[in-house]
Amino acid sequence: MLKIVTRLGSLSFIYTLEVLLSRGIALLLLPIYAANFSQEDFGVLALVTMVKAVFSTLLPMGLIGVVNRFHHQFENETDRKHFYGSVWSFLIVIPAVIVFFLITYGSALFELLFVQVPFTPYIQLALLMALLNTSFLTLPPQIFRMNEMAFPALCLSLLQFLSTAVLTVYFLNVLDLGLNGAIYGQLLGLLITSIFGAVALIKFTKLNLKWLNIKSALAYSLPLVPHFFSNWALNASDRAILERFLPLGDVGIYSMGYQIGSAFHMIVAGLNSALIPMYSRAIKDKEEHSRLTLVATYYIGVLTASGLMISLLGGDVIDILAGEEFSRSTIVIPWIVFAYLSMGFYFMGMNSLTIISGKSNQVPLVSAAAAILNIIINIIFIPRYGIIAAAVSTAISYLLLSVTILTLAYRIHPINYEWERFAKLIISAFILYFIGSAISSRAEYITLKILIDVGTATLFPILLLLLNFFNPSERLLIHKWMRKIGKPSKV
Repeated sequence: MLKIVTRLGSLSFIYTLEVLLSRGIALLLLPIYAANFSQEDFGVLALVTMVKAVFSTLLPMGLIGVVNRFHHQFENETDRKHFYGSVWSFLIVIPAVIVFFLITYGSALFELLFVQVPFTPYIQLALLMALLNTSFLTLPPQIFRMNEMAFPALCLSLLQFLSTAVLTVYFLNVLDLGLNGAIYGQLLGLLITSIFGAVALIKFTKLNLKWLNIKSALAYSLPLVPHFFSNWALNASDRAILERFLPLGDVGIYSMGYQIGSAFHMIVAGLNSALIPMYSRAIKDKEEHSRLTLVATYYIGVLTASGLMISLLGGDVIDILAGEEFSRSTIVIPWIVFAYLSMGFYFMGMNSLTIISGKSNQVPLVSAAAAILNIIINIIFIPRYGIIAAAVSTAISYLLLSVTILTLAYRIHPINYEWERFAKLIISAFILYFIGSAISSRAEYITLKILIDVGTATLFPILLLLLNFFNPSERLLIHKWMRKIGKPSKV
């Protein structure tokens, strides 16, 4: 058990840090954005980031997950390099053609979608960033993870973070370019990282356009395109709908809370990155397959504890970083955290379906149903209830998605997860969140609020102990750790 915890913990830490750096640049730059942007500026930046994320998902045509599926199926390294070379060549050529067409002829389409954000230059720059992401940064992280090369993946993300952060600070604080400076910083940071991503890919690929390789990759990936598009609807359609019905300032307020909540998404994605190779090895390794049950429990345990901490402290972070102007953002955070906790369960089902079983045909239908529900709720309730409707809709839709995918995965490839222990984790987190929120809301000073929130979160393992969550071997391990901590050191 200790070996499992140690391996999962070390990989999860590095991958979570990698995801935090690659996806959390905007989150880590929040103090600078808050000092330079109005609510309206922040709303425009959020929508530009949304367009970049949407097309970074759609342009690869589902090939984002092809490495996870095919990596361990090649008999030799030469065949693997040719396969990856074919996929990379495809990702360079086809997305470039699509983006060129959209930038040249797509203004009318995007003006229909966005009524408050100009196509030139904002949407055009978002499309260029999506192209760089797709062509040069889709494959490297996946290949690194499947080879369990966590450090190179971390270095690539660190490069993107540092280059983007430095350029953004320069454009905002030195050149005083405002909103445009933040977008230019993202674009040039991506360009620099893309160069290193291309260099990294040379080691693992042999560029070619062999149709047989592309055909087999697309046969797996194309059925997932509607699924990825549906994920966009779940992740980002709320801001697009908010932009049509509410002022840009409300989009900015919602996006501030969403970004704080999305810090949890980075933890979820980082932990899942550590799980993916285990699911891949479980295809052929029965012992690895049997370990998935316990690994999943620890995975959900870390997610629940992290989500509790972010839900309690999220409002404090907004008070410190953004001040009174963005105080309404706080109501969004717990709903977004709950949505991403549901995503954590969803990843378990998706890993079983797409990696172990290789059956992704029914996934788009499930994703589409959740996405349609999300859009319908948003259109009906956002005009009446504003940003809270968007947050609740996201939570409901992700819950539906995770329950359905897990049910489908269990029918196709049963894995005996420890559902009773999952329930104890979630119940404990809910109890402590409501207690902590009720107490800290009465505190007048931010320091006291933080102390209350942190103190409440630290009660999580104690409550689990009272609920008899831990099994005998875990209790023994905890006892040994406590004895070791309490044992006086020898001088």
